[in-house]
Amino acid sequence: MLRNYGTTIRFFHVSGVEELIDRLSGMAAYEDPVRKKAYLLIKFLVLRGLLKVKPQEIKLPIDNHLTRIAYRLGIVKLEDWVLELMRRDMHFSRELDVELRLTVRDAWDAVIRIGKLDPIALDDFLWRFGRTVCIRDKPQCDKCPLKGICNAYARGSFINEHNHYLTYYY
Repeated sequence: MLRNYGTTIRFFHVSGVEELIDRLSGMAAYEDPVRKKAYLLIKFLVLRGLLKVKPQEIKLPIDNHLTRIAYRLGIVKLEDWVLELMRRDMHFSRELDVELRLTVRDAWDAVIRIGKLDPIALDDFLWRFGRTVCIRDKPQCDKCPLKGICNAYARGSFINEHNHYLTYYY
């Protein structure tokens, strides 16, 4: 970083999110093709006033909580063969993991765009919601403000996020 930019501050002097992500992608910790850590860093920098970006440039850092919520609400529809892998608690390949997480990110982007929502506020809500209410094994549906629109609640069947363990960038 110092060799290429002289100071760490210059590293962050960019014209937009994509340029910063391009710079970050040269570091092993930021190799994730869905860019979870990069978008977390961008969120951190924006909230502290250290980076100015257009709201439409911010993507949600897709983690297990946001994935699980998208599946349960039904904003992402999974094919039967994928559901069967999940029911059998099978490990997903890197390629399938990336495809699913990109699909989830695109779905949340549509929710943000259609609902004219603040992506940072939505990410904060979803992350906390996934840790406290829409939890992995025993969702707290009685406390859920979204149960009226939740496909899993309506069916009485709650799928979890898919399993992909062989990664360091979550």
